[in-house]
Amino acid sequence: MESSYNVIEIDDIKTVVYKNLYYINDTFLYLTLNNTELPIIGTLGTAMRNRDNATLHPTIKIFSNISELQTYIQTISFDLIEGITNFMHHFYDHNVAHALYDTLYPSYLSCLRYGNFDTYNMFIETLYVPGWSFPGNASRDYSLDIFKTFCGGKFIHKRIHDKHDVNYKFDILICGQENCGISCVNKKGIMPGGDINAMKQFRLRMHNVYNIVPNVADKLRIKFIMSRRYTKEEIVVIQYFINKYSDVYNCQIIDWSNIPTFQEQLQIMCDTDIHISG
Repeated sequence: MESSYNVIEIDDIKTVVYKNLYYINDTFLYLTLNNTELPIIGTLGTAMRNRDNATLHPTIKIFSNISELQTYIQTISFDLIEGITNFMHHFYDHNVAHALYDTLYPSYLSCLRYGNFDTYNMFIETLYVPGWSFPGNASRDYSLDIFKTFCGGKFIHKRIHDKHDVNYKFDILICGQENCGISCVNKKGIMPGGDINAMKQFRLRMHNVYNIVPNVADKLRIKFIMSRRYTKEEIVVIQYFINKYSDVYNCQIIDWSNIPTFQEQLQIMCDTDIHISG
């Protein structure tokens, strides 16, 4: 009933684990009998904060005794979110690569610092640019649907400036994504989490939730991923390579815009031996 927390710090990256944390009237509340100081935890996988919106820093509410705290709780209507919940911020854009490696991987890493779970919940607040729309075919919910599938538990989504009508009590809420994304590799020049093989665990979980099974091939499979970064001359070279070595290797040019589902894209990547992209 009373809130508590502890901080896990590895490679200068902080993960906070809250127990009995409340979300009342769009505000995280830390209910306690003692005066305490809570850490400010970055909630974006990138190193960038948006005017300090991308942080978790609950409001502290102090009570004289446990009876007073209980009375306060009894006056509030809230949904109990059992088990593990991960809280994060996400730019509501349309780039699935940044969604995966600047949001989902950092959030999953923060969970792995506490333990590995078959399913867990997500509470995500999206940051957005009002009036801006993506000049392409991507859906605004494309990345969020991947997040839902990946966590497997309850999925709570709100835009950062919108009012949320539901109050919550979280059994355990985990947060700590700052400086964990691909936009800001660590001082070793690699993605954080290497000490626990987090990237491998991320890949295996993704394959498991999407039922991806590798296929065996006789030839080495080489995939060239189309990109606007290629010049016309480079595309000519790629095509030359494919034509010249098609008898030796299984070579393909992949345009992700022609592969409609994320599951299909995952299967293609799983069945790749050499991956070349821009």
